[in-house]
Amino acid sequence: MFRDVTVESIVTRGNGFNDEWTTLYMVAYRSDDSSWTQDNTVYFANVDAETPVTNDLTNGPISGQYWRIYPLAFVGQKGLRVDLLGPQGV
Repeated sequence: MFRDVTVESIVTRGNGFNDEWTTLYMVAYRSDDSSWTQDNTVYFANVDAETPVTNDLTNGPISGQYWRIYPLAFVGQKGLRVDLLGPQGV
């Protein structure tokens, strides 16, 4: 069974095999047996397929068991690789 994790930042990159990437996205999260919480911030993502872009969550560190990334705009297809980063020192 999964557990809640605290996320402070999200790192994105595009498709590692094709020249495709996401340029804008939104985030939602939830814990077990709860409804989805939508972060209303639109985050800027990538300008190419390989350069990582890090965005700090605007509502500070957030705990959630499940995470959704919603691509809003993209180049080519919705190419997206994601890392969720927790607070430093934890």
